[in-house]
Amino acid sequence: MMIKKLMLSTWILFITLPVSAENSIQSLPFQKEDISVTEIRKICQQLESECQEINAQLWSVNIAKNKYYYLIEDKLRITQLLKQRGQYRIMEQWDLDQHQPVFAIQEDHESIIYLHPALYPLNKHSYAVALVYGGISNSLGDDSGEQNVDFIQLLPKGKTKLVFEHLPFYEYQNRLSCYRDMKDEKNNYCEDQKATILKISYRDVGLTYYEWRLSYLNINWLKNNKIDEYKQRSLTLIPFIQAH
Repeated sequence: MMIKKLMLSTWILFITLPVSAENSIQSLPFQKEDISVTEIRKICQQLESECQEINAQLWSVNIAKNKYYYLIEDKLRITQLLKQRGQYRIMEQWDLDQHQPVFAIQEDHESIIYLHPALYPLNKHSYAVALVYGGISNSLGDDSGEQNVDFIQLLPKGKTKLVFEHLPFYEYQNRLSCYRDMKDEKNNYCEDQKATILKISYRDVGLTYYEWRLSYLNINWLKNNKIDEYKQRSLTLIPFIQAH
């Protein structure tokens, strides 16, 4: 649906943008790689445990001057690869299944859990990934969802460490009135479409880990596709010291 696509693209835009051009510390969003099922199968064959190519996606990201590849599987496993002479070689592998949170959802909602395709800097040499979970509803007259996130540090030799847990990540709601003008694509808008989106910025304050500033933005889609945006609240956190 056009509305869902608009929301998703806006969500990714806000969550990965730095606060200003002067701040060089920022999240590193992955880029989706155009790769065949056969190539993914070859990567899967290098892994010790079972890997289904239909449930995996290859991504890439530039860190300093190097380009790294990450295979993310539905089973919450992420594998770092290096491409040499057209061949992918496994460098590291992390199984985040052990970090699966226990969470409750509303009765009419469907549970979801996935790894968001991005790296979040903890310091100059270490990154975390986002394990997102929650519930979504697509019932008649109410398309809504609420997601929380645990940030998990990726360490050498497949080790992981919980950084932050159960932080709000993304929330949206679309009422039935949003779809009344779908036939008129030129004037397609929604008076009852809103979302709360997370934006993260980082600051080096001379500690072992960067300071994280989490800002939650309320977004309302108005007539003629105009966006009304305002900041709801913000949190300042230091990794591994959670108080919110």
